[in-house]
Amino acid sequence: MSILIVDQLTQRFGHHTIFSGITAKIEHGGKIGLVGPNGVGKTTLLRILAGLDQPSVGGVYRSSGIRLGYLHQEAVDAFANRDHTVY
Repeated sequence: MSILIVDQLTQRFGHHTIFSGITAKIEHGGKIGLVGPNGVGKTTLLRILAGLDQPSVGGVYRSSGIRLGYLHQEAVDAFANRDHTVY
């Protein structure tokens, strides 16, 4: 059973296409990795999968009851409104 289906995702910013035609399935119990050089759209894709951003084209379909989380990679965003103290 698929817990997440990605169908023909495309993301554009103006005339610049970040990625296009991404199609994938994540099965229950599956594990994935997302690797690539800086600037190729990894964070943009993850934000779309988490529902924080909308794709220019395509869709993301989650199985009922599935929650996705996203931890900001930039410490400024991850710790906003906190005193930045380690306990």
